[in-house]
Amino acid sequence: MSHFATAVFLKDPADLEAVLAPFNEQPGEGSPFLRFVDCTEEVGDKWADPTTTFGDWCKKDKPERVGKHVKDVYKDKDEFAKGWFGYTQRNGRWGYWDNPNAKWDWWVIGGRWMGSLIVPASMSKSDIIHGEPGTMMEPTPERVIVDGKACWRVDGCRVGCLDFGAISTLKATEAGEHWDKAKAAVDERIAKIKSGECHRNVSKTSREQAMADAEAKGLFCFAALTLDGKWMQRGNMGWWGMDDSTKESTRAHYEAFRDYITSIPEDTWIIFVDCHI
Repeated sequence: MSHFATAVFLKDPADLEAVLAPFNEQPGEGSPFLRFVDCTEEVGDKWADPTTTFGDWCKKDKPERVGKHVKDVYKDKDEFAKGWFGYTQRNGRWGYWDNPNAKWDWWVIGGRWMGSLIVPASMSKSDIIHGEPGTMMEPTPERVIVDGKACWRVDGCRVGCLDFGAISTLKATEAGEHWDKAKAAVDERIAKIKSGECHRNVSKTSREQAMADAEAKGLFCFAALTLDGKWMQRGNMGWWGMDDSTKESTRAHYEAFRDYITSIPEDTWIIFVDCHI
């Protein structure tokens, strides 16, 4: 239940689906990206365990099973493996199919990060890609003025066309606007704290620091997929947008991302993708 931005680098935009395919959490039966995880021993242990009984969780649909041992419900261990765990059988062994390299279950170009890439407005629309906004989000304006220059906000283009200065400037501006909104919420919370209605701490990050941080990061995003199919990320993504990244892993990822994007051919395409997992 998490979204994260991924910069995909590729030679041809038409290959986007293919280069992302190895990281699909549910690639479909027969996919070369799947491996069989053998759980036969787990099935045997649970079948023999006298405490493997049906609990109150089945009271609504199968009330007659509550409190019964699985051997009193399933005719044999095979039926138990399928009915209790949902496992499938392969060469006489029970388990499930899994992609060990899974990173996403669906994705969309742009999404919550629509318009993250900035290029000169003089570019032909045939040389840029516009994605679509995230769910319940408004489309990002395609044209924007940054430092007096007319620019396109896009979701895909050649690396050599990127205006990194404009990207950093716009990121800083947006961070300042976000800070202003957060400050208003913080002021309201402080008032509640003083009145005894709220006791939570509030952030002390200054507006200047928030803008400086955003400007320094520029195009940096959570994950990247290189031309040779290597997946790079600052940490492992969990539920609700939480990940296990640290300051050290984030810094290392940022440096690797920066070094990579400045070393590849300028005609390489970059497409910003909103991945969900």
